[in-house]
Amino acid sequence: MSATLCEGLSVSSEVSRRTTRIKRLHARTKVNIIEAAERLIGLRGINGVTQREIVVAAGSAHNDAITYYFRNLSGLVNAIFEHRLPVAESRRGELLAATVSNH
Repeated sequence: MSATLCEGLSVSSEVSRRTTRIKRLHARTKVNIIEAAERLIGLRGINGVTQREIVVAAGSAHNDAITYYFRNLSGLVNAIFEHRLPVAESRRGELLAATVSNH
């Protein structure tokens, strides 16, 4: 292999690693926002919390993080439901199975 090709592979690998780290960071930030919103909305209600408070509680430095990830507060509320849905569906399945087996 030529030196240029080897350098290109090295740069490509570094870009790939950096992209993977950024994707993980974005995913973590999104979950942090969802969980912070769920907690704050649960405590104070949907009208008792600002988007800024949610972003700060999530540990994000970006004031527009809710807009970036969810478009608006409504999108964030939908994301909270989607985040919790797998657990709720699993529990629902368990309860239905228990009900069917008891009859």
